[in-house]
Amino acid sequence: MKIEQAALIYRGSREGDTCGQVTVARNGVMKPLDPRNDIRKHSVKDLSWGYSGSGPAQLSLAILADYFGRTKEGDRLAESLYQDFKSHAIASQLNDIWELTGAEVGQVLIGILVEDPRTVPRVISDLRTHYFNRWCADHENSEDTADWDNAKIDAWCEEQIKTFLGDYLPLKPETITGFIKTATP
Repeated sequence: MKIEQAALIYRGSREGDTCGQVTVARNGVMKPLDPRNDIRKHSVKDLSWGYSGSGPAQLSLAILADYFGRTKEGDRLAESLYQDFKSHAIASQLNDIWELTGAEVGQVLIGILVEDPRTVPRVISDLRTHYFNRWCADHENSEDTADWDNAKIDAWCEEQIKTFLGDYLPLKPETITGFIKTATP
């Protein structure tokens, strides 16, 4: 599922020291942002910004989980990147009213991947683990030994990673391939 970044807008607002209200608009339809406590519960009631605490961590996780879609791989990638995203985009947001587009989320994520050489192997490893587990579940009852060829599994996992990252990050395919190669032992 390729994201329509131009049609995606996250908006936050608060008055004084109160908890913030955060909404997401897709194609002009606005709704409250799900905090995604089902993935990780940093803060039960608080989506916040402007500092490096539990409220900004929950907001970062919520934004990325929404951005990547409600899929297992999206949740896994959100979990892998949300602390970095908090540092780069949420903790530094000091305005009481703010807006962050899907395109801006993508640019922040690219900056995170390029800036810290440890991030790419962690993200690729997390996605590879997810896709390997998915392969195993899909082929659990297979007696065909060809299904369990390591090279075949690795190639399938790599293709899934390329497709997923290509759908959500505005990167050239050769850049994604380079990321995967640097992360593969």
